[in-house]
Amino acid sequence: MKKETVERLLLVLSLISIGVALRWMLCSYPNVAPTAALAMFAGYKLSSVRWALMVPIWITTLSDVLIGGYAWPVMLTVYVALALPVFLGVAVRRFQPKMDSWLGKLTSGLLLGGASVCGSVLFFVISNFAVWASTAAGFGLPMYDASWSGLVECYAAALPFFRYTLTGDACFNGAIFGAYALGCLLVASPQKEKAAAARMSNV
Repeated sequence: MKKETVERLLLVLSLISIGVALRWMLCSYPNVAPTAALAMFAGYKLSSVRWALMVPIWITTLSDVLIGGYAWPVMLTVYVALALPVFLGVAVRRFQPKMDSWLGKLTSGLLLGGASVCGSVLFFVISNFAVWASTAAGFGLPMYDASWSGLVECYAAALPFFRYTLTGDACFNGAIFGAYALGCLLVASPQKEKAAAARMSNV
């Protein structure tokens, strides 16, 4: 097995393990989970989208085994909604400016923040539409009517939980990407010092 493949596999397994553990520990907090943030980081860090998609899919699958499931149409839609941040991570990587100046760092931070909010909004819209469609079709409890008013009622009822999604995604994205940036900085500093010493020795 190639070294690159081994490193990619280890990263995917690490992200899945962290995601499952955190989602299980935070299961009592509604809509606060690291899955979307880890999916976005996987899309940002991994060059292969197929490998990156394994992260949210396996986090959700394995943690649902521990936590418990619900109506299968809603579960499938949630899986899709949590996989979409992978593509947001790809977009952040492709459009991220150079970090050489304060403007580049600011733009990069705004891009990451916008992607985090976009992921939260997508999850809110898609998952709650699935809840409404599922109950209207007869799956689970008949909570909402199969009408526009029922759909509006569904979204209105979910609004209090949306703040938890926004907060959780923002905190986890900040922690994950912040830790990654710090790690890159710590690794790069000794290399810069060695390069500077090499230049001085050649003078």
